[in-house]
Amino acid sequence: MLQFSHAPSQCAWLLVVMAVVAAVCCGGGCSAASLAYPCTSDAVMRGNGRLKSAAVVVKPVPAPGAAQSGEYVVVTEGWAPIRIAVSTEDLKDNRKYCSFSSLRKWNLLGDTSADCTADVLSSQQKDALVGGVVPAAVKLHAERLLVRPLEGPLKVPTFAADSVCGQFTVPAAHHTPGVDDADMVLYFAAAPGGVWALPCATLDDGRPIVGAVNLAPANLFHGRLATRIAAHEIAHALGFSYQQMA
Repeated sequence: MLQFSHAPSQCAWLLVVMAVVAAVCCGGGCSAASLAYPCTSDAVMRGNGRLKSAAVVVKPVPAPGAAQSGEYVVVTEGWAPIRIAVSTEDLKDNRKYCSFSSLRKWNLLGDTSADCTADVLSSQQKDALVGGVVPAAVKLHAERLLVRPLEGPLKVPTFAADSVCGQFTVPAAHHTPGVDDADMVLYFAAAPGGVWALPCATLDDGRPIVGAVNLAPANLFHGRLATRIAAHEIAHALGFSYQQMA
């Protein structure tokens, strides 16, 4: 479950508005500062592509007498700002994004021949993503959302090879021993085929703890709006979508 910190403040209200926008505007496209851009998160979460999109469910605590395993996480009492860990491993793998020499590329949704014409990721854009856009977008949420913190390392489950989340690179250390000091782990890519995101693993009450975000360059880099677009997609990974809100 999520709460908004400093509920009466203008910043919290802006995030509530953003959550509503994330829930309703992705059927055809979203707009920010008069700029329309396609957001296909709802379609991805409905499984409209060739790969599965259902999130893995992780139990919050073992049943009485059951052995502790990596399948469980412990949720503590009280509320605290959400701790979001980020992985950008797929931005280091040139098989996962378009370069100037690429004509077609795998798009993480099962299309092995996606058009690269408009989605070339330059080295400058990659640096901007890793060093600026992603951290700033994550910060917008981390400063405003409260959760019941997870105790101990967050052990990311293994995702099926025929799932969308299974196309993202998860470092072995994220499975065991797990990610320290994290309530949510986000995996970022910049493959061709639009901007979208989805939860990859949730607790049994529906709270996402792992998510994947794709930020295709053609739909992301619109001047200063890149951070706002990225933050919008992160909202989907955090659980703000038509499916969760309906």
